[in-house]
Amino acid sequence: MSAEPATAKAEVLTVGSDGAFSASLVAEPGTYTRVTAYYVTDAASAVSSTGSWKVTEPSKPTLTVDPVNINSTKVVAKTAAGVVVTLTTRDSTQTLTADADGIVRFPLAHTYLNGDTFTLTVVYGPGSGQSFSQKVTVGGVSDYNELEYGDTGDDVLRLTTRLHELGYPVSPTSRYGSTVREAVRLFQIANGIKADGRAGYTMQSALYSVSAIAYGSGKYPTLVRGDRGLSLIYTLQQRLKDLGYYTIKVDGIFGSGTERAVRLFQRVNGLPETGKADNATQTLLYSSAAKPIGSGATGDYTTLSRSGKYKSAVVPLQRRLKSLGYYSGSIDGYFGSQTYRAVRNFQSRNGLSVTGVADPYTQEVLYSSSAKKASGSSSSSGSSSSTGYRLLYWGCRGDAVKRLQNALISAGYKSIVRTADGIYGQWTYDAVKAYQKDHGLAVDGIAGKNTQNSLYGTNY
Repeated sequence: MSAEPATAKAEVLTVGSDGAFSASLVAEPGTYTRVTAYYVTDAASAVSSTGSWKVTEPSKPTLTVDPVNINSTKVVAKTAAGVVVTLTTRDSTQTLTADADGIVRFPLAHTYLNGDTFTLTVVYGPGSGQSFSQKVTVGGVSDYNELEYGDTGDDVLRLTTRLHELGYPVSPTSRYGSTVREAVRLFQIANGIKADGRAGYTMQSALYSVSAIAYGSGKYPTLVRGDRGLSLIYTLQQRLKDLGYYTIKVDGIFGSGTERAVRLFQRVNGLPETGKADNATQTLLYSSAAKPIGSGATGDYTTLSRSGKYKSAVVPLQRRLKSLGYYSGSIDGYFGSQTYRAVRNFQSRNGLSVTGVADPYTQEVLYSSSAKKASGSSSSSGSSSSTGYRLLYWGCRGDAVKRLQNALISAGYKSIVRTADGIYGQWTYDAVKAYQKDHGLAVDGIAGKNTQNSLYGTNY
């Protein structure tokens, strides 16, 4: 094959058994008026097509990289969506594809020395082989002055200018007033940071990052291995633990255990298995559609029966039975007499063979939306009535959250929780932590039994 002007060459891609073929022309940028195909040894067989075909050079994307310092546990960069980026360090190579926002996040296996150099190579223009590289040098720790209400100066002006660029409701100003404080809180909420209205190191690092989430985007910030210092990591770990994927300490550090739990959640729930808690993963994780560990097709369940040994798959089984009102014992992973009776009662109520054994079919019905609650029970995994116990944490919604919020307001925390809207977000999280601190409880922002018993005067 050839083209006119004669600056293109052909590459035959496929030739079928019937002689049919497909081919592509690799051409320099320009306008072509004729394409001709012929047998190499028989120019007389040439067949031409005339027209006008314009070939343009792929546009070169930009690449912006967050500063990397001696404490960095990841490299974050922004380019165009779908672009392939490779990170090369002195001891490793990773290749990722930029997400829909053009963001790539490379977790680092360890920190690096001041002066170490990384290379980021960007490949763009599918099939064109176009690429470019950019060097990044590891530096010292960025020095951000902590800013709070009442401060003035150029640092405040820079802070408010960046918030304004991201769409937060504040105009550039050098005075840190109430409007600035509220804009900072809104940014912290959107980006999963403790919403205290102060611009500390963590807040400013996130604000000036290329991955900063703009106002009103409605997205969860992507969390990856190496992240820490974000309130949302505690909530992520607790939710994964609630569903049976995460079995170690909830510590707010996105380490290897959290990454494994995220991967397993993604695998069971049909998401790309990346180990990164991106917006899609967290949106499903905090929804009532999230599948607990061990759920899936009937053939994917393991039969569970009475045993003196701990089994991780018993944990979500007990939680589900408890949420439906059949089980009142401890969520301990041991299939004992209480779990046995709960399974029998569930089977009887739902028209199944009453064996006390949680076989695959029993579990398929148990984890389905059509599972019948125990007679007289008003709780469910997706919502809760205003009475009865339900573990509450960031992302929960419904009457149980409203009850919690009203109790916090009555207890004197109205200035923090603000309103009983039934949504467990940053304000409710902050109010729960304040209550826990004031009443000598474990301060984790999660409304467990001890916190709820203290607030309601109950004995769950």
